[in-house]
Amino acid sequence: MLIALLIASLSTAHAEDEVKVKLYGTVKPTVALTGGAVESYGRPNESAITAAANPRLVTDADQAHLSWQVAQSRFGIQADAGDAQAVLELDFIDFNVATPTTGARPRLRQATVGWSATDATTLTLGQTWDIFAPLNPLHRNLVGGSFQAGNLGFMRQQAIIDHKSKALHLSGALGLAGSNNGVSDAALELTPRPTVAGRAAARLGDTGEVGAAGFFAKVALSEEDLTTAWGGQLFADLKLGDKTQLRSEAFVGQNLQSTGMLTLAQARLDPTTGDIIDLQEAGAWISLRQGVGEGWAVTATVNGDWVLNSEDVVANYTPATDDSTLGVLDATTPGMTHNAGGRVGLERKAASHLILYGEGFGLNSAHVQAEGDPSDQGLRATRFGGELGAVFSF
Repeated sequence: MLIALLIASLSTAHAEDEVKVKLYGTVKPTVALTGGAVESYGRPNESAITAAANPRLVTDADQAHLSWQVAQSRFGIQADAGDAQAVLELDFIDFNVATPTTGARPRLRQATVGWSATDATTLTLGQTWDIFAPLNPLHRNLVGGSFQAGNLGFMRQQAIIDHKSKALHLSGALGLAGSNNGVSDAALELTPRPTVAGRAAARLGDTGEVGAAGFFAKVALSEEDLTTAWGGQLFADLKLGDKTQLRSEAFVGQNLQSTGMLTLAQARLDPTTGDIIDLQEAGAWISLRQGVGEGWAVTATVNGDWVLNSEDVVANYTPATDDSTLGVLDATTPGMTHNAGGRVGLERKAASHLILYGEGFGLNSAHVQAEGDPSDQGLRATRFGGELGAVFSF
């Protein structure tokens, strides 16, 4: 089907189509203050807060932290030429840098080429949001996004067919089952089996969409060892009134983190027996924005992710030889049995394109203690904090 659409596109190209280019972006300065150590995708910093930090990776887990950030800022270019489109989008986040100034560097977010085969059907090729879970909560932690805590989508290299009729919104995609930032091809490239995703929603006019999605992939733990990743979810993206917006997703799945999604369940090989260990999980989030008066809005989000066979989770650090020394981070695994939390915010539209906001948050995260760790310190942590910032979008 994809090949047929590509061939058809060659016969309908129009050399005279003018290229129209639009620059868009978001500039987001933020101040984050927390009552204890938090982490951004496993790294103990405030660049994009996702969980309470593992106490074995920080010197004083209960000490307050303050950071100023602009790294969640982003910009993109959208080009249109007749029935063809392209998008190139960058941001400046780096979870391995705590509070950068000139140390921030660009990161590729999206790079896609699209073709409108008909008024209702579009083919997209490249790197963009996974169609299995493209919704994000309505709070202003844009990169943290409640990921690893109920929200699960991320970027994927894929080919997408998207069709919108008056009553239905249908999407299907084939993609790559992960990413490889190393120099050489590895099991990902040497066992080429595409991911398969589908999504179907009922369109409710101006109200929005409700629907379901499914995902399936074969995950290569080595060139010889393959296991299955799968997921199913329900979602809603609704405008319930002139000033009320609601979004939500709920999912169950297996080994989704192994395919590049930002969840907790990661497949692995037993180091003793070589057997494959699969992890199952369930999670959900619900997010509301309510306008209150002229130019003001309140937001609220609750979210959580739980590994169902939590006894099979392994730690995300290598322990030190004594309990007075920090462990060494292993950023290849989340190392949590559950991660849950919530955010409440107040926003003010101060000017055209400019939002000022404040958000308070709480996180409860359960990290697994590494085998051989001499510490008796509990690794379940609860943290509270807040963020103040501005969002200028254009």
